Amino acid sequence: MTATLAVEQVDKAYGGVQVLRGVSLEVRPGSVCALIGPNGAGKSTLANVVSGMTLPDRGAVRLGGDDITALPAWKRAARGLGRTFQNLELFAGLTVLENVVVGGYALGLPVSELRARGLAALERFGIASLADRRVESLAFGEAKLVEPARMLVGEPKVAILDEPAAGLPPDSAEQLAERIAALCRDGLGVLLIEHNVPLVMDLADRVVVLESGAVLADGPPGEVRADQRVIDAYLGAGDA
Repeated sequence: MTATLAVEQVDKAYGGVQVLRGVSLEVRPGSVCALIGPNGAGKSTLANVVSGMTLPDRGAVRLGGDDITALPAWKRAARGLGRTFQNLELFAGLTVLENVVVGGYALGLPVSELRARGLAALERFGIASLADRRVESLAFGEAKLVEPARMLVGEPKVAILDEPAAGLPPDSAEQLAERIAALCRDGLGVLLIEHNVPLVMDLADRVVVLESGAVLADGPPGEVRADQRVIDAYLGAGDA
């Protein structure tokens, strides 16, 4: 199943500091919408608003046309909104498969089906051979793939991927991009928050640039990369 994620004119402030200012974007089924910008631009705050970890002061979040702005995170997940985090949030002492299966417990499915889903998710990310390894024994690059596999067990319609390539060497980042692209071909919509500009420009269908909490640019990768405002604010001449 597929659904469009729509963020509409979202504002958010903390202690009088305006972190988001009228942010709007859309993630369509089978596409990647990349969210980029300098540190402190509001990217993580927007991810928290979309995933239900914090509520906006104004604006709306819709999934498949339904207003989910007031729903808690777990109810959004049940409706098909998945998320990974910038920092690894794995359960030490459990195996890779046990960590991944956790992502489906809320579905109320039999353990046998959850294990089957977990193994299929590990296969999608190329780490099925690690299923019985304890997560603390993994190399960093291997551990980075456990979280998106865990998210996949819940069969999300839209996924928020927060810095999935952070810390990965170029070849591993390229393989990750290929796996994300394959998921999109199956209909998954992806909101990608990422500092790896080459990966973003190769993978994204649309790029949204945040600066000081507001949308600076929104368009196809080539158009955004050539935007002088984006070059000045974030990319710099070397990445343009």
